[in-house]
Amino acid sequence: MSRVWAVLLAAAAVVALAACGGSSNDAAPPTTTRSPTAFTYKPGEGPSVSAKMVCAPEAQQEIAATLGVKTTAGVVGQWNAPVYSCTYRYANGSFGLSVRELADVPTAGRDFKTVSAQYAAKKSDANLGQGTSQAANGTVVVVKDNKVLVVNASGLPAKFGQPVLSRSDAALSVAVVIMGCWTGA
Repeated sequence: MSRVWAVLLAAAAVVALAACGGSSNDAAPPTTTRSPTAFTYKPGEGPSVSAKMVCAPEAQQEIAATLGVKTTAGVVGQWNAPVYSCTYRYANGSFGLSVRELADVPTAGRDFKTVSAQYAAKKSDANLGQGTSQAANGTVVVVKDNKVLVVNASGLPAKFGQPVLSRSDAALSVAVVIMGCWTGA
């Protein structure tokens, strides 16, 4: 792992943890593993609190602070069971965030592998959640508990943000922000 990449991830994690609020006793580290039965999604209930937070104003502020760029249009979440999603639009590109709510942890693990294959994403050493993969276009896929997060960076330019980041580093920074806030709820 390059030194620049490590510094970038550390900075994103600090911003995410500070902005997610609460004392250090309130937030579990992003790599916390829960029991397979602890997170059961019941179809028809709508998106969970943690799924909805990826498009919420707090997440928008945290992502803007991490990337150094604000969106040019409103970020609006949409629920199309079992996926909650939104698009972050900028003057020179966009990225999509989506969270797949799955029945249980084993199903999420299988879905993570399927979604990673769809994006041709390879295992990442970022170590977020219970698994992280990243595609050549920068898209990041993370599984945590019964959810699969996708940061689809294919709409971003090759260099993005302030300071300038590669598309891959920008997407990974967004994933770090989100994972720093998720509690599995």
